[in-house]
Amino acid sequence: MGGLVSNDEGVPVPGARVTVLFDPDAPDSQQPSALTDAAGRYAVNFKAVPGWAYFPNRDPAGTEDAVAFGQVEASGYERYARWILGTTQRLIENVRLHRVTRITAGTPAMLTIAPDDTLCVLDVWPGRDLICGIVHVVAPTSGTMSIEAVQSQAGSDLPDIEAYGGATGGRGNPVLIQVTAGTEYTALVEVPWGHQVSQSFILNTSVLNFSSRPHAQASWKSHSIVGIEVRGNAQDNVVLNNRIRGHARAALVVAVNQSSMIATNNHLILNRVARFEASFADVFVGPGVMNTLIVGQGTVVDQGVGTDVVPVAGRGEDKDNH
Repeated sequence: MGGLVSNDEGVPVPGARVTVLFDPDAPDSQQPSALTDAAGRYAVNFKAVPGWAYFPNRDPAGTEDAVAFGQVEASGYERYARWILGTTQRLIENVRLHRVTRITAGTPAMLTIAPDDTLCVLDVWPGRDLICGIVHVVAPTSGTMSIEAVQSQAGSDLPDIEAYGGATGGRGNPVLIQVTAGTEYTALVEVPWGHQVSQSFILNTSVLNFSSRPHAQASWKSHSIVGIEVRGNAQDNVVLNNRIRGHARAALVVAVNQSSMIATNNHLILNRVARFEASFADVFVGPGVMNTLIVGQGTVVDQGVGTDVVPVAGRGEDKDNH
C-alpha cells in the first residue's frame, strides 16, 4: 500500500507514521508501518486477507472486503484512521490530515466533515461505522458543559456528538458533561460512514452554572398560573430535565417584575412538556430578559433579548422524551 499524506492546504506531511492494523500475521506490537518521506509519500507491505476486519451485521455496508485499517499519526495533527478496501495487490491510499482544533468553551467552531475523513474509533460500535470531525474544548470554569452541533447548510442531517475527558463523558446532540476548569475535553461530531458529500456544522459550547435542582418532577392543576418560573433578579440559573404535566398558562417562564431587575444567562435545558397543556405557550421569555438559552421541545413566545432557541427532535409519540 502506498500514497501521499498531506494536510488541508494540500502540503505534504513528512515524518507521518502510517500503520496497517489487523495484519493477521503480525502481533499487536508489530503491525507493519512506515514513515512518509520528505515529499509526504509512503509505502508499506502487509498480508491482505479480504474480509479480515469485517464484522457481519455490525460494520457498514460496503466494508465486506476490508483487508485492514490504516492509521496515520503526525505531530500537530489529529490521528487519522480509515477502512482499507480492495482485493488488488497494490493499493493507493492518499490521506488528508487535519490540524488539531482547540477552542475555549463559549467560542463557536465551524466544522466540515468530508466522506474521506477519519473513522471515529476502530474497536467499538458505534464508532468504526462513523466518520468524525474532532474539536478539543477547554473548560474555562467548572460546571456542566453543553456541546451542540447545528447545520450550517441545508441538506445536512443533525449529527451525534460523543464528548469525553477524564472520567466524564456522554453522547447526544446537545450533550451535557461535567467539567473541571482548565481541563480539555474532546468532542467527536459523528456522521455515518459512506455519506457521499461533505457536511458542515457549527459547534456551540458553553459551561452552565447549576443553581437549581435537576431531575425534578412536578404536576400542576388547572388553576395554576405557570409550572416552573424564574423571576426577578435571576442570573446564571439552569432548569434541567424536569417533566412538567398538567394545565397552566405556561410550563416554563423567565421574567422580571420591574425594569430595574436583571434576568440574564438563564438556561432551560431538556425539560419535558409533552403532557403539559399550555393556554399561552409552553415556554415564555418576558420583556427585559436577556440571553436565555432554551434547549428542548414545545412552543416558545420570546419577548426577551438575545434568546437562543435550540429545538430538539422528539422520539416516538412522547415528543419531549430526550
